[in-house]
Amino acid sequence: MAKPRVEPSFVAKIQFLSPEDGGLKDPVFQGYKPSLMYERSDEDETSMIWPLFVDLEGRKYPNGYPIPQICCAEMYVINKALKARSRIQEGLEFAFVEGTHPVAYGVVTKVNV
Repeated sequence: MAKPRVEPSFVAKIQFLSPEDGGLKDPVFQGYKPSLMYERSDEDETSMIWPLFVDLEGRKYPNGYPIPQICCAEMYVINKALKARSRIQEGLEFAFVEGTHPVAYGVVTKVNV
């Protein structure tokens, strides 16, 4: 039996910071699960939104593949009870963070209902 396809909650364009700009020193790979912070979010809303990185044409990078500095991501709200789901809208700017340290910035380009 085929596994049902799960649609991403939203899609975003992402730009990782360079090490010179305070970003990560090591490359990010497909499977990376950072926290996501945006204005008016709180800590329990950030850790259960996970990216699946895709190139600028929407093709998924394979697991373990190094992610380029500029890419897109299909974002999945893992915990469906999160209030964040209702606050996500096109144009929302956010940051990927490790602790309180931003490592990338993004903007929501599409929201799936």
